[in-house]
Amino acid sequence: MTLLALTKTPEFNRLTTLQATWVIAYLKYFETTGFWEPMAATAAAYHCQTVASLRTHGYHMLENRRVQKTLRLFSKAAVRGAKVPTQPRFTGAQVIKQLFEKVAAQTAAV
Repeated sequence: MTLLALTKTPEFNRLTTLQATWVIAYLKYFETTGFWEPMAATAAAYHCQTVASLRTHGYHMLENRRVQKTLRLFSKAAVRGAKVPTQPRFTGAQVIKQLFEKVAAQTAAV
């Protein structure tokens, strides 16, 4: 299932705007890097001031039933045949560094 196809499902359409933004960012990040990273998706959807806020919002999004249902729908399709990168383009250390730089930039802008 593509992200475009996902956005046309009833499950996706039940999400709030922030939830939908978070889900798209979460799935795009996975497709790009091969990592499931809720904090990066949270940084894309919310303007958090601290890493703790990113973690908290990311946790709440992952625990949300509507978000879970939408992610399950996408992952079931991925298991059936969507291509998933075998070699991530970024290392975990690079991802964390980029995330902290983004948070620092957002904090400095405020």
